[in-house]
Amino acid sequence: MDPFALITWDTLVRGHFIAKVNRFAARVEVFGSECYTYVQNPTPAAELLKPGADVLLVEMSPNHKTGFRLIAARAGELWATLDTSIPNIVFREGIRRSLFEAFAGMTVKDENVRLGRSIIDFQLSGEKTTYVEVKSCSLVKKGTALFPDAVTERGRRHLKELEEAVAGGAEAFMVWIIQRPDARELEPYRQKDPRFASELVRARRAGVQLLAYRCSFDGRTLRLVGQVPVKIE
Repeated sequence: MDPFALITWDTLVRGHFIAKVNRFAARVEVFGSECYTYVQNPTPAAELLKPGADVLLVEMSPNHKTGFRLIAARAGELWATLDTSIPNIVFREGIRRSLFEAFAGMTVKDENVRLGRSIIDFQLSGEKTTYVEVKSCSLVKKGTALFPDAVTERGRRHLKELEEAVAGGAEAFMVWIIQRPDARELEPYRQKDPRFASELVRARRAGVQLLAYRCSFDGRTLRLVGQVPVKIE
């Protein structure tokens, strides 16, 4: 068994992207017909979801509002998964299988934990109270993963809550799961959200730890393939 193979879809359907209808729905062409698909990604993801782009979808149950759920889009010669629920699954499984050196010996104590005015993804057990907010990244340009691809007030608020947690004696992390393998590093996308980029600098100085890991997806199985540096200054 490959310990780094974290998610496998038994059956995925190939289609072609047409257009986003709203934050969580899009029109796609499947089997020669146009239909709707659920997109668990509120950002435009315009660099990947271009008209005519190859996409992979999982078929939903008949009582679902849309026929499919979009999982991945073609990015040149590789696939990039786009579903923003995937990074939390990757992190949870990575902790369970002890794949992250930074969290050695820790286990998940709780999920969706109240911290200040926000809900943080994970609280881990360890010597200290440890909070982890997991972010999804699918945009890579010239080997650099860029986050966010749209303004994220929520992300900036999460950073502030993590800073306050550190000030109170806890450990705090922001962890990016890059949903494609071609990233050599991760940077804040200052052109998209300069306020988030500035807050990220403050958060690191305040003691919030920043980590990024990349994954590969072969059209069926998603694997964790390694850590990349987070460069912010």
